[in-house]
Amino acid sequence: MSRCIQCGREDTEDRLYACVRTESEIVAKPGEKHRTRVLRETVTEVFREAVCTDCARKKKLRAVLMTLPITLLSVPVMAVLSLFSVRPNRNIRSEISDFPITLPIVAVIFWACGLSVYLPIPRDMFMTDIIRKHRSLVPDLILVPLDRRALTRRKDGPVKASDIRRRRPVKTELAEKLASLIEENTGEAGAQALVGQTFTAEELAR
Repeated sequence: MSRCIQCGREDTEDRLYACVRTESEIVAKPGEKHRTRVLRETVTEVFREAVCTDCARKKKLRAVLMTLPITLLSVPVMAVLSLFSVRPNRNIRSEISDFPITLPIVAVIFWACGLSVYLPIPRDMFMTDIIRKHRSLVPDLILVPLDRRALTRRKDGPVKASDIRRRRPVKTELAEKLASLIEENTGEAGAQALVGQTFTAEELAR
């Protein structure tokens, strides 16, 4: 048990995290029409950090509540921009008169989309955001919690590589390695063995 790095609360559970550096390179292979993006993911360090569940819950609540002002700001902007779009046989006066009806409907749809993004995320996943800020991590570093509570909402069943890829932008075989670590419960010793290892994957470059 440790102190929460956010509020200083004692008796906070410290959890294990893997820090992953991501790199990408676009290459053109001889004889192929499409270019290929080579992805490299390297585990730079494994460490323990403590963030209490109250701070994680507040972080998630703030993220959910932020969808409201974003919606209230974006919908009017889109409404104004729509007036400048070119469409045949349009009646701008009629469109403006319909705004009191259409704008609330559009706002509700936008807000529902925002909520659908943040509500399914496990509360414990928001601990990584607090740790990123505390450690001032650069954007090309991914922080992966090695804890099933942060990666899946399923109470039963194993943590899968797809769970890690869904919560974190890990695209290489590293996702399988981390999922195995969590399921086998090898702890910090098993995770430390991955430090310095680089995993690669390829995808079509857009």
